[in-house]
Amino acid sequence: MTVIRPNSISGINSITGQGGDINLFRADGTKADIPTVNNITAGVVTATTFSGNISGATGTFTGNLGVGGVLTYEDVTNIDSVGLVTARSGIKIGPSAGVAATIFADGSINSTGIITATTFHGSGANLTGITGGGGGFKNLIINGGMLVAQRKPTGEIQFSGYGSVDRFQNTYSGTDEAPNQYQTDVGASDSGENPYDAGITKAFRIRNGNQTSVGSNDTLVILYRPEAQDLRNSGWDYTNSNSYITLSYYVKSSIAQNFYVTLKTNDGTPQKYAMETGSLTADTWKRVTHTIPGNSNLQFDANADEGLEIEWSLFRGTDQTGSMSLNAWAAHNNSVRTPDQTSTWYDTNNAMFDVTGVQLEVGSSSTAFENRTFGDELLRCQRYCFRLGGSIGGDAEVGATLAMAVQSHATYAKSHVQHPVIMRSKDVNFTISTLSLDDDVDSYSGGRVSSVNTVYSSATSSSVIFSTASLGHVRVTRVVVSTAGGYIQGECEI
Repeated sequence: MTVIRPNSISGINSITGQGGDINLFRADGTKADIPTVNNITAGVVTATTFSGNISGATGTFTGNLGVGGVLTYEDVTNIDSVGLVTARSGIKIGPSAGVAATIFADGSINSTGIITATTFHGSGANLTGITGGGGGFKNLIINGGMLVAQRKPTGEIQFSGYGSVDRFQNTYSGTDEAPNQYQTDVGASDSGENPYDAGITKAFRIRNGNQTSVGSNDTLVILYRPEAQDLRNSGWDYTNSNSYITLSYYVKSSIAQNFYVTLKTNDGTPQKYAMETGSLTADTWKRVTHTIPGNSNLQFDANADEGLEIEWSLFRGTDQTGSMSLNAWAAHNNSVRTPDQTSTWYDTNNAMFDVTGVQLEVGSSSTAFENRTFGDELLRCQRYCFRLGGSIGGDAEVGATLAMAVQSHATYAKSHVQHPVIMRSKDVNFTISTLSLDDDVDSYSGGRVSSVNTVYSSATSSSVIFSTASLGHVRVTRVVVSTAGGYIQGECEI
């Protein structure tokens, strides 16, 4: 339809053009601009500029959309972007601004709710309101950073049991040559996930002996045993499969290999939980994390006896291994401690295995290792073992007094030994090294104390009767160091 030179057109309800198009022309025959149209219900409207308000049910833009004011979304369920979403001043989340959370332009986040993540990184120095197991400390492991080594602060020792680093023991049997255990330094330039970067400077090391054969009953393991009451009171709902405890540690092996790690409960019907480190790269640190669920069969009694045994299995022969599931609780079986193990590390003379940064904490994720001071760790270790004299802080000097005694018999001296802390048990065993007696009657002579004869102990102090050289009767004497580094040691390890 074509309309030429009308002054006005009125009274028309609709105009239908041929082909659906309506064209307006000026008097000179040129096509006119389309005047204002209040409602276009179908077709395509093409223009270089739109002014005024635009409303519609849906819209699609194939190019850029610039908004100079506020862009408001009503009832938007999801925003799907294949690129970056940039908010220059921040993002506010909630029914009104800032109610639930605000992400600020500087990267900080303010939330009134719960933040859940698999892993948290960075410093926690400014965190407050954090609680954990172990009487306000999150780490249930004592000396997990391997700082304290009362029995052997320097050098190596061949000993099956507690021989160097406190609370961790190396146990072995069936070996052709005994392995060595000792405290070692963590290097600042060590490869891998270096514990040095977490402030951990010491590790517990096992140096293998020369195993010329591999026996079916050979054993070489590292053990740690916490008290039952510490687990019972940790806050872990250990009979609930939806409640978790997390074990983490740094480990390094001179041989590329996978190793098994197990947990074994002691109370009730013992239960076993087996895990693995995963393949280790030779001479490269790795931080390993295991998240362990509760189980209805777990039991931890209210006492200071063994509650759990954590084992790093460097080797167990086939008499102690077999088919078993990993990462699942099951009744303990002495004949199947772990799946069958490779003997690569065990069969290598002088192979090294280091572990440190051991942390056991309530919750389903690991956090940064809890560094404690040497003094704090030493006090905790002394609940299980203490040395008067010895070499902590330097060798005890000759003549240093360790205890007072009464020579009540010609060859016995009864001494009182005050424990530095309350011990785990009243059953304290005593050992000595290079002691003597000294008083104002007899002139000093070294080596007068030969052995521990009898002990009457409590958790706080003990009466120790020493066998001595013949010195007469009823005199007060000092128990002194006879050779530098001499000591009186009391222990009640698990």
